[in-house]
Amino acid sequence: MTNMTDQNNQVDFSQLFEELGLTNLTTEQKEAYSKQLMDMLQERIDQQVSSRLTDKDRPFIEGKSEQEVAEYLDSIGVNIAEIAIVEGMKLREELLSTMSYAEGVIENISKSEDSE
Repeated sequence: MTNMTDQNNQVDFSQLFEELGLTNLTTEQKEAYSKQLMDMLQERIDQQVSSRLTDKDRPFIEGKSEQEVAEYLDSIGVNIAEIAIVEGMKLREELLSTMSYAEGVIENISKSEDSE
């Protein structure tokens, strides 16, 4: 599958880190977390692309260069950039939702400890 996480497609996660309250992470932690996010995003993109392919499409992409795969996918109407954007937005929303849930749980635990 085509790799959307190479050096030409790096994503700046600084806004997401801010939204998640992770601005105090060290540079190394941010880099490690960014890599994990990119890996998760790549997996989602691969799943979406794969779900759009038929068995007859697979020989046209197996063993091909990224450029050849991208051209073939474009020729059959699979827009990797659009998929990446949609999946990136979904991942962001899931992360924000999870963080919000975790904050709520922590707040409830704190309240119950304070009332004891």
